[in-house]
Amino acid sequence: MAMLLQTQTQAQNLFPNGSFETGTFTANATLVSPANNADNAISANGDITGWWRDNNVYWVNDATRAPVGGGNRFLYIANAGACTSQEFGLSGSGVSACKTYKITFDGAGFDHLNSGGGVGLSAFTVEVKYADANGDPVQETLDRRGFTDVNTGLPADNPVVPSAWNSLAWKRLTTYFTIPNVPAGATKIQVFVSCSNSVTGATKGIVLDNVVLEEIPAPIPATGGTCIKDLFCTNVYNSPASLWASDWTEQGDDNSPTAGTIKITYASLAINNVSAAAVKKIYRAINLSYVASATLTFDYATSANLEPDDICVVEISKDGGTTYTILETFIDDGGGTRSYNITPYATANTRIRFGVMSNAAYTSSSEFMYISNVSICTTNYNYTPPAGPTAMSCTSETLIGTGCYVNGNPLAGGTSGTEAGFVVFDYTNTGETGAKRMIAASQMGSTWGTAYGATKNTLYNSAILKRHVGYGSLGTGGIYAIDMNQATLAATPLIDLQTLGVNTGADTRTPSVGTVDDANELPINANQPSWDVLAFDAVGKRSLGGMDISADGNTLWVMNLFQRELVSVNIAGATPTLNQKYTIPDPGCANGDFRPWAVKVHAGKVWVGVTCTGETSQSQNDLKAHIMVLDAGTFSPVYNFPLTYTKGFAGGQGGLEGNRWYPWTSTYQSVSADPLFTVYPTPILSDIEFDMDGSMMVALMDRTGHQIGYVNHKPIAGDNTNNVSAHTGGDILRICNVGGSFQMEQNGLCPGSPARPNNGDGSRNSGANNNQGIGGGEYYWGETWAFNPWNSSEGFHQETIFGGLAFKAGSGEITATVLNPTSSGSSGGILRMSNTTGRKTDGFKLYDYGSNPATFGKANGLGDLTIFCAKTCAVNAGADQSLLCTAGNAPTTINLNQAATWSIVNQPLNATAAIDGTGNVTNMNKSGNYIFRKTVSGCTDDVQITIPTCVRACPATLCLPVNVLRQ
Repeated sequence: MAMLLQTQTQAQNLFPNGSFETGTFTANATLVSPANNADNAISANGDITGWWRDNNVYWVNDATRAPVGGGNRFLYIANAGACTSQEFGLSGSGVSACKTYKITFDGAGFDHLNSGGGVGLSAFTVEVKYADANGDPVQETLDRRGFTDVNTGLPADNPVVPSAWNSLAWKRLTTYFTIPNVPAGATKIQVFVSCSNSVTGATKGIVLDNVVLEEIPAPIPATGGTCIKDLFCTNVYNSPASLWASDWTEQGDDNSPTAGTIKITYASLAINNVSAAAVKKIYRAINLSYVASATLTFDYATSANLEPDDICVVEISKDGGTTYTILETFIDDGGGTRSYNITPYATANTRIRFGVMSNAAYTSSSEFMYISNVSICTTNYNYTPPAGPTAMSCTSETLIGTGCYVNGNPLAGGTSGTEAGFVVFDYTNTGETGAKRMIAASQMGSTWGTAYGATKNTLYNSAILKRHVGYGSLGTGGIYAIDMNQATLAATPLIDLQTLGVNTGADTRTPSVGTVDDANELPINANQPSWDVLAFDAVGKRSLGGMDISADGNTLWVMNLFQRELVSVNIAGATPTLNQKYTIPDPGCANGDFRPWAVKVHAGKVWVGVTCTGETSQSQNDLKAHIMVLDAGTFSPVYNFPLTYTKGFAGGQGGLEGNRWYPWTSTYQSVSADPLFTVYPTPILSDIEFDMDGSMMVALMDRTGHQIGYVNHKPIAGDNTNNVSAHTGGDILRICNVGGSFQMEQNGLCPGSPARPNNGDGSRNSGANNNQGIGGGEYYWGETWAFNPWNSSEGFHQETIFGGLAFKAGSGEITATVLNPTSSGSSGGILRMSNTTGRKTDGFKLYDYGSNPATFGKANGLGDLTIFCAKTCAVNAGADQSLLCTAGNAPTTINLNQAATWSIVNQPLNATAAIDGTGNVTNMNKSGNYIFRKTVSGCTDDVQITIPTCVRACPATLCLPVNVLRQ
């Protein structure tokens, strides 16, 4: 049978007939005697396509010659003298550079004359050659590796024959090899197995059976992933250059791939320490920041003469080499394949490293560790972006609602409770003035999440732990409702989630008694400072985070920060009930440091944002943001991205501080040069919105903005000097839908998008190359405070996001809560930016610390946003009436019996009727139509009173209506 070696196939010979190829032999035939020439095949056609032999390689078809249990057909290699020239091999077509092959066979030492003893055979080798264009084998050894006993998993030394080979017991062995640098025109691969040392006598040698040669295909990446490989095909340290973040770099050697004690040889990385230096290692870096998972795989072999203190390691670093973790330690002889899950170490600065551990290891010139076929296979998040939202169209005005934060305890009867805790205003408001409808802080306290339910025309708001700001009456688990049908807006308690068995954590504050003399007491008046010590570390860990509502308005989805769970609440009936709680899984954050926050309902699923906080390690490399989706009760990963990028400056002295994210901290930190300002951006993935094309817009809130107040005490009990003000540094990013997959913005553009030209007036239309975002630029570059008296580069505050987002679908712009939305400083409000160009379109100021020091200035002074349509007006002004009267004696006074805002739209010529706010109408002394307008919450309705020409007698008082007319 012909033994052709095809790509990704296997060739095998079980020697069924004692033949090399297709010939058969009579029973008990002992020898086959072709010409002793390696170019001559056993088969008649002369092609080197299958098994062939050189010198004294024989078939044995004799059960009396077989080792115990070996059957009666096998290959026999022997010679009366030295057997170094005795070889057999397998060849095949399809050879190309840097393919990996494996040979596996059964074998034993053989001594027919002494069936119970050893044979004196001390070694054998496996060599790999290739054939030139003429099919002649090139006589050079390209690679050879140590063997592994696949029966036991233990190494079988090479070139020293294992002791089992000196007996009659069969052993199953395997070895790997790689063909590097195969020249053009090469036609075949050939594998030689030969004995070495002295084997005398024609009946002594080695016997082999069940020989299999197979190509090991290149690693196949998982769907949406890739495999980054280095097979050491060339003697250079930058091959392949793509995908890797650096070349191989030696430590403690000459950094040459062809010299020294670390070098590339025979398609392997060979590591030695003959100079006895303390460190002999080599590493290569790779950016794994955007992968869902990563696996490191490689083949290895050691020389066969190692001692117990000959130690080699494979290590990994996630922080660019500052620290390493040992994945495995290799001691003594061995060989095989290793594979490791390195997902926990997947960062923008991942490094893999091989090397010896001490100056006692690998000090002989014959002691080597061989590393080959290195690959890192990754899987990407390949969640298909959903369809975008339906365009939002309001038949009446479009409104925005957001929470405002007021310093102090709003429930203690002081001024803290009288300030605005929530505002509703028109979407089109811009500038620094505009109508706002406000709700007192005493009715709801500190809230973040907000959602609008159209079926009940109601706003819902959820509690947040914000330092220096007290909760509403429902505490840490409170959800409040604002009935938008009412003329005067008010927040009423809806549900305390703790009563539904949702543990949102205890309030860290002590009762407010007036004078703040306790480390955890809040003032009753908005102009008083406090320490609020315990709240500092509890921010983001207690109470509630993001909230959204189902499309039918019957289910609230809210994030419980304390238990790290998503809570579903049924609000369809008069009394809310708990649907279910869903534990947020750890997405793979270092040390289990993960914190959820964002909640978004879209396309029938619930999307959540989770942040790897790096709180334990305090390493920026452990900061990462994850987006997951809850679908049919199960969370699935959607996308993640590292938070190691350079962003814009948060502000501070000269505007040159806080241009990176820092790990979460439980103690007061600041990088500001001015002790009066606190700058220390720590990330929370706080909000998610979907654009019309399915791209995601995500907000990163600065946790420090909720840990620090504005002109308020530090979180140090008794320290009432140097009150500090936070300058927050949040951010907004775009995760683009590129050809049906999520891809992060790069240098201010979606991947594959053309560069944006500047406007005709020379103004910029792009944030590319401003060094304030991922890839060197930022998509939403309009998110900056352009009024910059302190410096002239991109604004004093280059990052202004508070963390709340809202999208009016179809508008082409994203709305965000920010600091300094207009030219005024120390203020807060909303900013709108184009989803096409990232430019600022306009802003609207909601508060100014200078005029109202109860607010929080630049320290996350607003909660999340929700955009909704004002309900179609349904104001009942009353029934139209026609009044009868006596001639010349019209009634002069009526009462419409409704207290509201009334006005007169129409009355007869020269009439002088008047109406007050309670519906009292006076001086109706002329016949004709009177139209009175009632206005509630911007909605109007008219009532018409008609006094006809009198046709019969009537008392000079209000007559009963006899018909109803509507205009």
